[in-house]
Amino acid sequence: MTTQKKTSRTYGESDQRAIAAEGLRTIVASTKRRRDAFALFAQALQYPATCESLVDLEALSHAVSAPLPEFAEDIHTSCAPPNLRGIRTEYTRLFIVGDCISLYGSSYLNGPQNEAARVARIYRFMGLAKALSSNEPADFLAFEFDFLNYLCSMEINAMRAHDSRSSYEWRAQQREFWEMHVQAPAEAVAALVCERTRCRYFAVVARSLRCTTTKSLFNRL
Repeated sequence: MTTQKKTSRTYGESDQRAIAAEGLRTIVASTKRRRDAFALFAQALQYPATCESLVDLEALSHAVSAPLPEFAEDIHTSCAPPNLRGIRTEYTRLFIVGDCISLYGSSYLNGPQNEAARVARIYRFMGLAKALSSNEPADFLAFEFDFLNYLCSMEINAMRAHDSRSSYEWRAQQREFWEMHVQAPAEAVAALVCERTRCRYFAVVARSLRCTTTKSLFNRL
């Protein structure tokens, strides 16, 4: 009888550990998808210097839990060998010359004189001096998405170290930075690009970005 009770208790503890491990894997996988989306958007919003700098649209669609039915064909078409010259021309038309779309958070948030400085202080506090060495202001959306990518990586490291308190804090920092500095500008940029672009590549990037801004990235944790 005593042996039976001990065996039953041991099985229960083992089962709980298995459930906890499976839960951890699920959370890590979710954070990885979010990290991948942030990294791909950081890449997509910078000038495409080479073909290698273009984002993998299929990877992007997976990271944002897409393709959605309405633009699955766009993704299929855009995954053909890219026309780098055409994409560069479209990037320049959309984001650089004339009445272009701003890629800076200060254009969409209150207090434009202070937004870049606020974000720069956050980078400096986190020890990311390299992000401040560029000619671009700190509130360049590509930099902000790269910063979110960094925060996700730190969360994953903490989870793998079974440091639940730190992982929670890293996730809270992601949420705060996203909501205060990135979500509204990203949503505005996505809408403007969807409206103006003549290029399937940027149409897919923008629609993926809009998909990201209109659902919670964090509640699925």
